[in-house]
Amino acid sequence: MNVNHFLGPMGVNGALTEEGRAQLEGIIAHHQQIVVEIEAEAAIALEALKTLTKQRNEAHAWLASLSTTVDKGSLPQVIKHEEALLEDIDERMVHVEGELYFLGGLECQDVTYPGNYEPSDDDKREIEQNRRELRRLSDDYKNVSKQLDLHRDQLSPIRKVPPQIIRLIFLFWDVDRPRRRTATYVSPNVLTSVCIAWKNIALGTPELWSSISVEIQREVVEAWLEHSGSCPLSISIEERDPFLRSSRAGFDYTLPTAPTAEPESEDPTDSVVLSMFEVFIPHHSRWQKVRIRYKDAWSEKTGFASLPKDTSFPLLEELYLEKSYWLEQDDVDRITSTMLSAPRLHSVSWLSQKPFTMLTFPWAQLTHFWLGHIISMTEGLRIITSCPQLTSLELTLILPVQVTFTNGSDPIVHNNLQRLHLSTAGDLGILFDKLTLPALNDLSLSEVHGSFPNITPVHIIHWPQSQFLAFLLRSHHQAVGMHFCPGRESGGYG
Repeated sequence: MNVNHFLGPMGVNGALTEEGRAQLEGIIAHHQQIVVEIEAEAAIALEALKTLTKQRNEAHAWLASLSTTVDKGSLPQVIKHEEALLEDIDERMVHVEGELYFLGGLECQDVTYPGNYEPSDDDKREIEQNRRELRRLSDDYKNVSKQLDLHRDQLSPIRKVPPQIIRLIFLFWDVDRPRRRTATYVSPNVLTSVCIAWKNIALGTPELWSSISVEIQREVVEAWLEHSGSCPLSISIEERDPFLRSSRAGFDYTLPTAPTAEPESEDPTDSVVLSMFEVFIPHHSRWQKVRIRYKDAWSEKTGFASLPKDTSFPLLEELYLEKSYWLEQDDVDRITSTMLSAPRLHSVSWLSQKPFTMLTFPWAQLTHFWLGHIISMTEGLRIITSCPQLTSLELTLILPVQVTFTNGSDPIVHNNLQRLHLSTAGDLGILFDKLTLPALNDLSLSEVHGSFPNITPVHIIHWPQSQFLAFLLRSHHQAVGMHFCPGRESGGYG
């Protein structure tokens, strides 16, 4: 909508001044933005309504499945009658099998007749008749057994539990369920395999399907996304060796990340994550936790460049990205815009050889930060001062081997940092002199050595006891959980 359209027949020859025109354009733009926001809220509400309607219908179907033609008050007598009927059928089957065995007519019986003896026609007719009777009795036994199981199930205590309570039990189970595919991983699909009632409840509980770890076929991922309704999504996509398979119980499938049902990309620079990543792009407004690991260090296309421009990520809270090298600047720029468009983002893990200075992080809102590549102590201190809300920090630092700071510089005070995990090389005493951390309760130090790009390998020279004690006293610590691991080899990513 433009100003001319708004003015109608008046056009632009009326009494409007340039200032008035600008104000009017601002009002129109503001109203258009309101319309867009209302439409977005309406879409979310519509999805929620669809989910609730589906849950209601499935609950009604579950309740309907409880109905039976047999009065529940008389079920014990019916069950007793069916048990007696099964015993009678079983006795008759034993009798018929005995007759067939005597005639040599059991289908599993290998009979060798002496000489040229052949059973008479009467014997053959009797054998065939007994076989038909045995098949009939076997079918009757199966039918009565099935009916007996159904009636016993009607009296099961779990039948008295309302579906809302069962749904809550599923959700409590889901809270403690491992999200990553370890030996203890169990898929929500197991709930759908118990009975029809549990299947309906599980499929009508979108929270069970909102945490997706991609080691399964694309079609299955799309089904999970549909089941997840409008719930926030936790996504984990990890590239794995396509020749590896797992037989651990609970896995939905044992296929690699790339869907084998579709042809492989003709471009060798494409990442196999790309084909799965695009499945989640239409749902980016529901992203809450995103974890992506790229195995191929040199793949060019990663999927981030396909994200829509000038969009927001209103629910995104955690972002974990692991890739040795990001070759496309478009990907890096889109990652930056993603972080800056996520008002709830508080946890970022950047495990890459790509310098973190090539991106812009929302430092002021971060509470957790993990950086994978090596930086200087000055850069590490700058991160600490840039993140006033930080509670957890993991860095790899190259420390100076001699004091290069003036004695007059005051230590950096950070009142919120509780967990500090450092891989370091150099003089730790210099670092301790530069920090005051009153809230710290978890300190982990590991000595890094090995081959660093363009850096001469150095080691922790000595343990700076006096400077460490001064750091503790200055930070007013009563007790700090500390772990020191000397001699850890540096490693790469991707």
